[in-house]
Amino acid sequence: MGQIAAALFCVLLATSFAAAQSQPDNLTEFLRKYLGEPYPPFEQEQATQYSSAIVDLKDDGTKEFIVYITGRGWCGSGGCTMLILAPKGTSFRIITKTTTTRLPIRVLATKSNGWHDISCVVAGGGIQPGYEAVLSFDGKTYPRNPSVPPAHPVAGRVRGQMVLSETAKEKPVYLGRASTAGGMNALAATVPGVTLPGAVFVGTASGIGGTIAFGMDMQATYKIGCVQ
Repeated sequence: MGQIAAALFCVLLATSFAAAQSQPDNLTEFLRKYLGEPYPPFEQEQATQYSSAIVDLKDDGTKEFIVYITGRGWCGSGGCTMLILAPKGTSFRIITKTTTTRLPIRVLATKSNGWHDISCVVAGGGIQPGYEAVLSFDGKTYPRNPSVPPAHPVAGRVRGQMVLSETAKEKPVYLGRASTAGGMNALAATVPGVTLPGAVFVGTASGIGGTIAFGMDMQATYKIGCVQ
């Protein structure tokens, strides 16, 4: 009876967890669509995550988003990927995708073509020592690579506001793509004390009577199963 009760609890917990995780915020949903399907070996090595800041780059009351994406598929020796987004209805449009950037990211007091300049750190990838680079808006976009012109090193001291620090809180892009069916399948395949077989372990969520483990299988489907 105890095992049956525990199994029923796991089914309910898996179902409620899947439902709670199936409604990502608009930014996370946009990033999932923009970045495409996760590549499991990369996710296992370093999961795709992001930090973000809401800014007003034009000083017109319209909020833009600066998004810093980390993970095996979005970083190299020179840094990671930064997106600058503008709202578009309930979603977003890309203003700029800039590669090989490093934190911290600042919005500078100076402007170019009506938009605030942005700075990031350039280092690694053979660039020594590192330096702070200025990215200026050209009327359509910001530079796509901070290590080459038109981006350039900061000259002297430039006032600005740090919007993303080196310790900025990150959120997973793909965590939460759970389904009730996936949870049931994983439950059937999971035994007490063993997490999901053949899956990339992502984390656990606890409740009264047990704990669920959730992860990503090699078909990039998130599943849920009970563990002791």
